[in-house]
This record gives sequence, structure tokens and C-alpha cells, in this order.
Amino acid sequence: MQNPQTLHLDVSLNEKHIAYVEKLFEIKYLRTVVKNLLKKRVIMKEKYLLTNISASGGLGDNPESKFLTKVEEIIESHFSAPDFSINTLSEKLNVSRSHLCRKFKSVTGKSPSDFIKVVRLKKGAEMILREDLGINELAYEVGFNLPLHFISSFKKCFGKTPKEYALGKN
Repeated sequence: MQNPQTLHLDVSLNEKHIAYVEKLFEIKYLRTVVKNLLKKRVIMKEKYLLTNISASGGLGDNPESKFLTKVEEIIESHFSAPDFSINTLSEKLNVSRSHLCRKFKSVTGKSPSDFIKVVRLKKGAEMILREDLGINELAYEVGFNLPLHFISSFKKCFGKTPKEYALGKN
């Protein structure tokens, strides 16, 4: 059984190993292996771009998506709490704040606070379409203290203001 605190370190060529290179290898072979590992890491990070940062985006059953799914569940259970922070998340995951930040940077290329914000924004986008709330009420519902911050963050994430988003989806 793997340690959940180090799962993000497993870049995985075949789900279990980073790479195996026997001694007396050629430098050309090593460069190719490293190049492929870096390419896989870039592809993984692209799958977690800010607007697609959800773990439920069909990324398979790998350790990174399991980790992000667990994080997403924790955030969603606390999304309306404006005081929910990286510290709270790290406590819930039973890891240090610095370890959590390193893990997120490694897996997604983003910070945990960006991930929390995007999960809240996605929840806000869902609520815009389902519920009849004003933008201010909605901002508070999804854990933003300032409606203007919610609006600007929403626009940055989705390319539209919440009002434009609601009108565009109807």
C-alpha cells in the first residue's frame, strides 16, 4: 500500500513506477525517458487547467485524481464557510500546509487556494442555473466574503460575469 502523502510523487509510466533504468545505460536513452516523463507531467497539468481543475473530468483511477476527488469532496462539504482555507484543508487531509502546497503544485501546477476558489466558482455556476438567488446572495452562499471578488473571479474563470453566464445558459 502506498503512502497517501507521497502519491503525487509517482509520475507513473505504468501506474506503479516512475521509470526503471538499468545501470550502464546510454545517455540518449536516459534523456528520452526523462523527456517522456516531463511530457506526461505537462499533459497531466494541462488536464487540470484553472477552468477544468475538477478531478471528476474523466482522468481515470490514478492516485492524482483520487487525491483531487477527495480534496473536492472536502471543499464541497465546506464550500459555504468563508473561513475555509488551506489550513483547514490540510487539517482535514492530515498533512502539513507546506506539504499540501507542494503536492498541489506538483499535481496541478496551481495552488490549493486556486483549487478551492475554482470549486467554489463551479458550485456558484451550478447554483446560478438552478436557483433564483441574487449575485450577492450567491457569493455568500459559495463562501466569498465580497460579492465583487466573486464577480471578478467568476469572470476570470468563465470569461463572463455571473449575470452574463446566467443569461447565456437560459
